[in-house]
Amino acid sequence: MAMSAAISTLIVLGVSLAPAQADDSSPTPAVDPVETDGSLAEEEVPSTPGVTAPTESGDSPSTPVDPQDSQLSPDPTTASKTGPTRAAAMAAVFSTQIFTPADGADVPAGSVEYSVQVATAGDYWLDLYCDQSFITDELLSAFDDGERFTGSIGPVDAGASCRLELYGISGTGEDVAFFTVERPIVVPEVRNPSARPNTFYPRVRDGFRDVTQIGFGSRLDSDVTVKIVAGSGAVVRTFTRNGRGWADYYERRSQPWNGRNRAGNLVPTGRYTAVITSTLDGRSDTARLPIWVASGHRTVRVTKTKDGWWDSIDQTRGNCYAWEVSDGNDLDCWGGRYAQATYRFSLPSNAHNIDWGVRGYQECCDRGRITRTGVRTSASSFRIAVRVTYWRSFVVRSTWVSYTYRKAV
Repeated sequence: MAMSAAISTLIVLGVSLAPAQADDSSPTPAVDPVETDGSLAEEEVPSTPGVTAPTESGDSPSTPVDPQDSQLSPDPTTASKTGPTRAAAMAAVFSTQIFTPADGADVPAGSVEYSVQVATAGDYWLDLYCDQSFITDELLSAFDDGERFTGSIGPVDAGASCRLELYGISGTGEDVAFFTVERPIVVPEVRNPSARPNTFYPRVRDGFRDVTQIGFGSRLDSDVTVKIVAGSGAVVRTFTRNGRGWADYYERRSQPWNGRNRAGNLVPTGRYTAVITSTLDGRSDTARLPIWVASGHRTVRVTKTKDGWWDSIDQTRGNCYAWEVSDGNDLDCWGGRYAQATYRFSLPSNAHNIDWGVRGYQECCDRGRITRTGVRTSASSFRIAVRVTYWRSFVVRSTWVSYTYRKAV
């Protein structure tokens, strides 16, 4: 046994021993075993390419493999014990991720630019939601692990709160990004302010320029304030209008003012300023417009009319009558003295350039007379009379008076 061990050791060391001639007289030399701290040396094992000698810990020898194969293609018989599958391994290298828009970002309104990466080859959905409503989606098909996609999706409205979801159908992984949509930086202009009329006369409520219309152009989604400021700087009236959030365009708007303050009292005559302010997202624009509250006089032309039957004062003598007919007052004499209809009008004391008239038509006969008279009986009164005599008939449809005068405003 000792001899065999010694020969094996020599073979490993590259020493060859020639067979000795048999010599019965010579005893076989004894080879002492190699001692290592009192124990026999372990038998050397010849090395073989591709085979690793056993370790002192008693592990079984293993065959070296290519490092890339050891990561990507483990032995299927040991995969469950030694590591993940290829797909899972690649998922560990690449992740399904949304790069753009970044989580918490603010993006401009319109189409949303995106940049995403998928973990493994396969199909993925990219879904877009804004303000809890589905907007649109896109199907992404990846042919390689870790493939990236860029593009645009949308559009989205200004001020919306949105989220973008990426998840695999036949690929692996998912991600979500929450973002908001910026409102464009807009200074809401007050355009072309005007007051029509810019001088008005609210102190006399006669229907003549009693109200002014303060007009201006502004974005309809802006909040508008119109303040009426006296010459002293005191604000006598304030009007407010809330914006309509969906209407991001300009339109003409109007605010009437009847010359009264916030207590409902007429303001004194004089110059006032309409201060118009349009506000949107903390930004505002202001315009100022002069307005005059005035009083005075103006020259006007007035026409007054009386109905032939309902407004008349009738008188008859003899065989004469005043009849109501379908279109007026029928003054009819059958040989009598007269039938007369009188109409009275009130006038301002400064009335002048007075005109008057009678509207109607003649009926029976030709003997007798039809007379029409108009007289100013006092500074504030005017009278029109229509008379028929003997054998005459006339239907009064209406009478009228027209005059000019100066009136306070």
